[in-house]
Amino acid sequence: MRGSGGLRPTRISTRPRGGRAVGLAAALLAALVLGGLWLWPRPPSPPPAGDPSRHLIVFLGDSITAGYTLPREQAFPHLVGEALGVPVRNAGVNGDTSAGALARLQADVLAWRPRVVVVELGANDFFRRLPVAGTLANLEAIVRRVRQDGAAAVLVHIRLGLLADPYLEGYRELARREGALLVEDFLGEIPRTPGLTLDGLHPSAEGHRRLAERLRPTLRRLVAG
Repeated sequence: MRGSGGLRPTRISTRPRGGRAVGLAAALLAALVLGGLWLWPRPPSPPPAGDPSRHLIVFLGDSITAGYTLPREQAFPHLVGEALGVPVRNAGVNGDTSAGALARLQADVLAWRPRVVVVELGANDFFRRLPVAGTLANLEAIVRRVRQDGAAAVLVHIRLGLLADPYLEGYRELARREGALLVEDFLGEIPRTPGLTLDGLHPSAEGHRRLAERLRPTLRRLVAG
């Protein structure tokens, strides 16, 4: 599915019924600060030589995508690729913001000519108190360029805030407007479940396995289409 048309915006919710992430904001703040300080060596990002695989999935995100402190083969992007039998590129960077991801979009994502791009961003913007409107504008620019380049876009939403989520409606509208798929509350019960995070936010190896299971059906449809 290399054309930009024909992809209907779809909302996928992974949020379990009942319960609320009490105290999640404090854990998120501490964990994301640590995530930004952790020095993860970034691989170089040259354009691929020759014709890339038509099934390539690129994951653009922050420390959750990168697999904070874990070997990359234990992070959900690798697990998804392994399960689907397709190549993946993990373009997650610890501590990254929507502006940072937009700045490296061409080199780290579009130059590889992916079939599908999964975008997981926004949490670091939230904890740095960056304007919501600016975050949404950056995400819109990312998704629009991905779609214009002929790839499918999957926008991943991380639930933030104890009461009202300042991003959710904006993510929904962005997905509708740009023809992206939206996965709501991607972490779901993971931050509240013992053993599924390292620090209250960043998933453990088992947490990443669950994230891969959540994304796998959606991505299977996209790479098979």
